[in-house]
Amino acid sequence: MMTKSDAENHETDDMFKKALEQYKAGELRETEKICKNIYCTDPGYSPALHLLGMVAYQKGRYDVAANLMGAAVQIRPDIAFYHKDLGNLSLSQNRIDEAILCFRNVLRLDPNFVEAYYLLSVALIKKDLLDEALQSLLIALKLKPDYTDALYQVGFIFGEQNKPDEAISCFEKLIEMEPARTEALFALGAALGSMDREDEAIDCYRKVLRIAPGHVYALNNLGLLLKEQGEIAQAMDMYQKAIEISPDLAGPHWNLSHVLLLTGCLEAGWKEFEWRLEKPDWRMANLRPCKVPLWTGESFSGKTLYIHDEQGLGDTIQFVRYLPMVKARGGNIIFETQETMIGLFKNFLGIDRLIPCSTDGVLPTDMDLYAPLLSLPTIFNTSLDTIPDTVPYLHADADKAGCWKKRLAGDGFKVGIVWAGGPKNPNDRNRSCRLRHFAAISGIGTVRLIGIQKGEAAEQVRDLPPGMAVINYGPELEDFTDTMGLIENLDLIIAVDTAVAHLAGAMGKPVWLVLTFAHHWPWLLNRTDSPWYPTMRIYRQKKKGDWASVFQEIKTGLNKAAAQRVSTCAANP
Repeated sequence: MMTKSDAENHETDDMFKKALEQYKAGELRETEKICKNIYCTDPGYSPALHLLGMVAYQKGRYDVAANLMGAAVQIRPDIAFYHKDLGNLSLSQNRIDEAILCFRNVLRLDPNFVEAYYLLSVALIKKDLLDEALQSLLIALKLKPDYTDALYQVGFIFGEQNKPDEAISCFEKLIEMEPARTEALFALGAALGSMDREDEAIDCYRKVLRIAPGHVYALNNLGLLLKEQGEIAQAMDMYQKAIEISPDLAGPHWNLSHVLLLTGCLEAGWKEFEWRLEKPDWRMANLRPCKVPLWTGESFSGKTLYIHDEQGLGDTIQFVRYLPMVKARGGNIIFETQETMIGLFKNFLGIDRLIPCSTDGVLPTDMDLYAPLLSLPTIFNTSLDTIPDTVPYLHADADKAGCWKKRLAGDGFKVGIVWAGGPKNPNDRNRSCRLRHFAAISGIGTVRLIGIQKGEAAEQVRDLPPGMAVINYGPELEDFTDTMGLIENLDLIIAVDTAVAHLAGAMGKPVWLVLTFAHHWPWLLNRTDSPWYPTMRIYRQKKKGDWASVFQEIKTGLNKAAAQRVSTCAANP
């Protein structure tokens, strides 16, 4: 068998060195030309095949790159960085399983190949194999303690695993090594924000913006935190700057809508509110794959309009009031809502067909138009002066109300209380309080505290402060029709921002809303009343976390209400 002479091998190696120099200089055409010449004389010369693959990768010819780099690996399966580069290519093309195999091959050949541990972690994260990814990163950091990319990924994983303290520690250590690394500062801000360390988070985002003034996500997140601190004008400024930089980014528009609505600028706020339809997370959670046109307020006589609920249960109760207005403009209305709400809207004016949310994505086939429920205020161009505020628009079932009347029989000023919302709400830790805070109003005159609390928070009844008496009927309430039957027999409802507060308001019952400092936009700013619910009175935190002063104010109000009740009963025995 003939073999190449040493001189020929030396000449090929020299040609390849020249090709490699051209590649490093960015001269891809010359690199490709030299490597093809090598290939013509020696098709089995793997370095040229691999480099040709890298050139193809740089040019975006990914299939060609994969074939060439794969051929190099077949010729020399013992060269670790061949597997690494092929893995990188697979990773960039979202062929994650192939990438993982390549990186594992690298580490089989070279257990100290630090970069391969990092790249393997990137691929594993894409497969949501966070524990395996973390182990890979920890090995990389053991081999190279100053590997900041790996440290960043560790912080990211801790964040995904809801371990904010560990994430914060990683990002702080990284920033000590690279103080101007904006992605680390941004991630640190996000982690601090999740721990309610708002001032520190704000400082991080401001540092990001000093380095990168056009960082729209830092502007957006800074706006969110400023809003939480009551700095509404500054928050609005952050969102508007973000929109100027990235006008097609939905998040800042959506957040701007909240501050506009909060400040009573409803017409402008509704327009921005429609940007939720462009938010990927909102679309995934709420949007239905309708193939019919979006209804924009025109007459639809002789047609069928499909409307679906969205967001929280309280939002549905608040905005279902628009359906009679919609009905006045056309034909039939199909309203889709969550199973738990079906009984609530049975026989509701404006609904021709009431259906539960589909569990398999199958939608009605007879629709001509559709609209998300919370687009209706936009369609009707609602202002503070034109909010449809007639109550009651929801009514308790007579039989259920009668049953509760018997159970609650007796003297006393019956006050229903709700102290917590659903724990899945991202703002629940702020809007909910503890049952013990209601101790301030326990024992007032003839007041009877009656719980309407469901869920885990209902267990707080087992650990009441001394002298506090509460009977909680929440666990007995199977659906909202049961809740309405109970509410119908109460003299007053005192609740944090939950669906029960909306329900009582929609029924026209006296309801006192207990609000956290940073609250949902429907309740506006600095008002003790609600333009949405005429029978509602609002008690607000003046300082974040200060429930004590709120309940002292409620105590004063309840003393007056209870005394008035006694006076009325005495005058009308």
